[in-house]
Amino acid sequence: MYTFFMDKVIPVMNRVGNNKYLVAIRDGLSITIPFTIIGSVFLIIANLPINGWADILGDFAPKLNAAVNVTFGAIGLIASVSLGYFFSKMHKIEPITGTIMSLVTFLLATLDKNLSVNISAFGSAGLFVAIIIAMITTGIMAWFVKKGILIELPDGVPPAVGKSFEALLPAAASILVIWVVRVLLNFDINSFITFIFTPFVVALNTLPGALLLMLLILLLWFVGIHGNTLVGNLALPVTMTYLTANTEAMQHGHVPTYINAEGFYYFGMGLGGTGATIGLALVIALFAKSKRYKTLGKLTLTPALFSINEPLIFGFPIVLNPVMLVPFVGTPILLQVITWFLMKYNLIGKVVTSIPWTTPPVLSGFLVTGGDWRAAVWQAIGILVSVAIYLPFFKALDNQELKNELTKEV
Repeated sequence: MYTFFMDKVIPVMNRVGNNKYLVAIRDGLSITIPFTIIGSVFLIIANLPINGWADILGDFAPKLNAAVNVTFGAIGLIASVSLGYFFSKMHKIEPITGTIMSLVTFLLATLDKNLSVNISAFGSAGLFVAIIIAMITTGIMAWFVKKGILIELPDGVPPAVGKSFEALLPAAASILVIWVVRVLLNFDINSFITFIFTPFVVALNTLPGALLLMLLILLLWFVGIHGNTLVGNLALPVTMTYLTANTEAMQHGHVPTYINAEGFYYFGMGLGGTGATIGLALVIALFAKSKRYKTLGKLTLTPALFSINEPLIFGFPIVLNPVMLVPFVGTPILLQVITWFLMKYNLIGKVVTSIPWTTPPVLSGFLVTGGDWRAAVWQAIGILVSVAIYLPFFKALDNQELKNELTKEV
């Protein structure tokens, strides 16, 4: 099984993860994260879980929501710009031109039935459209550049003017293609692309889908490959869509519906780093007897509090360590399954905000759920569960290491 995984599965996963289009999508969507974090701050302030807070805010609440509208509410629009930039860099064409053309064609592709600018498509509803349109637009422009089908002005013309005319033909072609499809043929591009991605969107918001994704990430980490980069980013467009939908629901006083929104894994897999390794870091710091692990405990606990666990993954190590496979995979899966049902039955809030991934556990649970103290308590319990599971496995290794050290001293 191990040989099959390393020889057959890993090479395929590597090719997928290093695909230049997927890398451009990952980088493009990453640019949206600071905006969602900023919008989350305003969202939390507008919806603090304090009795009478809405009355205190009064007419000031819409002013706070204005910042949410132009961050979460424009996530698709923001993505169309950032994706255009990274796809342009990928194709090695003028980034500014590709960025602007991606934005223009996105607006054209998402026109409503009256052929007016469709503001409702600026949010999560337009995220998949932004990806596809940026890909198509920059691809058309790259083809024109490669074939040399450009308007070139004499050398004496100012460079800025020359660049603008070079972009004329590829830009016109990009707009023409989208205009024909959306306007002349009256084909609803937004609805069609959303329909195409529906199976993926539905699958990831199921417990089996969430667990399968997590299992792949954990197994990749176990063999020394950054699973979050290789596999996790494939799901980012979907989980970001869930997050923005949850945010919009909360903003309008509705109950969020998506469980596997971006940030869901803070309650298990990402608790102190991939593998819920906050428990292992605490166990080493508190119970290590061998010199090696005592030293390691001093080096790994502080980073783990900020979800940085590479020192544990590669220094302990967890990678290719058969003793640690069970707790490394089993701990986060157990915590995520419990979290799923806690959120499903509204015993803790669903994820509605975005935070920096280095936010310490307990605080992260409180913030991502919009200030739900129950989520913070559950994260604290999760840390104790992680400690309890990792402890016997660590003790076995620590005792063996202690014996080796004593033998060397003799």
